[in-house]
Amino acid sequence: MLMKNLPFPNFEAEFKCGTKLLHQVSTDKLVLKCLEGQKEISLLNGDIELLEPRLRQLVTMSLKILDVCLKQE
Repeated sequence: MLMKNLPFPNFEAEFKCGTKLLHQVSTDKLVLKCLEGQKEISLLNGDIELLEPRLRQLVTMSLKILDVCLKQE
C-alpha cells in the first residue's frame, strides 16, 4: 500500500506470514514487524544484508513493489 503523504510517501507491505514492513521513503528507514516472536527491526536500506535470508527476501520483494508503485505514481 502506497500512502498519500506526497512527495515522499510511506509504503506498507503485509505478508500472509504476519510480517509487516513499513518503509519511510523520505528517510530510507525500514521497520519490520514480525508476528512470530513479536520482534521489531528498524534498519536503513544499506543494512538489508544483515537480515536473516527469509526476511531479506521479503524486504527485497517489498522494495521492488515499492519501485513499481512509485513509477506508476
